[in-house]
Amino acid sequence: IQNIQTILDQDIDNSKIVMSSCLNSPEVRSCVMKEFGDSISYNFINEVLPINVTFNHSCLMGLKEFGEFEGYAYVDSGITFKNKQDFSNLYSLFKKDDYGMVASRTSTDSGYSLWFDLGEGLWDTSQDHKLFNGGNFIIPVGKTVNLHVQIFAKKLMDYYGFLMPDIYAGYCTESVFSFMCAALKTKFVVSKDVIVDHLHQMDIG
Repeated sequence: IQNIQTILDQDIDNSKIVMSSCLNSPEVRSCVMKEFGDSISYNFINEVLPINVTFNHSCLMGLKEFGEFEGYAYVDSGITFKNKQDFSNLYSLFKKDDYGMVASRTSTDSGYSLWFDLGEGLWDTSQDHKLFNGGNFIIPVGKTVNLHVQIFAKKLMDYYGFLMPDIYAGYCTESVFSFMCAALKTKFVVSKDVIVDHLHQMDIG
């Protein structure tokens, strides 16, 4: 609830928030609905499915319900936005160039140690800044960052029919992102300015 509230508190207009709920308990769903009512929408999924599939389904249901969007944002359940301008800053970056994907930075579990040999594991962010000495960081083809907060462009939905590759049941999804963008001659960028708090594995019961 705290994390969803920080999304609602963002200063961006003309957006919709969908809680993609895969097998949350009836008690949790009721609690969230009591808190937020119709200020957000809900997609309740009652079978065991990978997050790739459930995210795609929620986006497709949102498209059916509300119509097309410029982009579709994934926000994992452990994310707290620290500033009310975080999402509008990501959106402004998204609009500046032909970006297929725009990601925020995170306080933990960025993946920079795995993909760029920066830091001593998932929790070490002491060297993250090295990627951003030149400003926002364009992800090279064949590299990636861990998925926590990310805008996916409409053209990805238009071309692929979904946003996230759904052949993976767990890890490795992010490894395909740079290729998805490159195939459409778009870029994958990480914002140097937006850093969100991340708590690990909040969605494991």
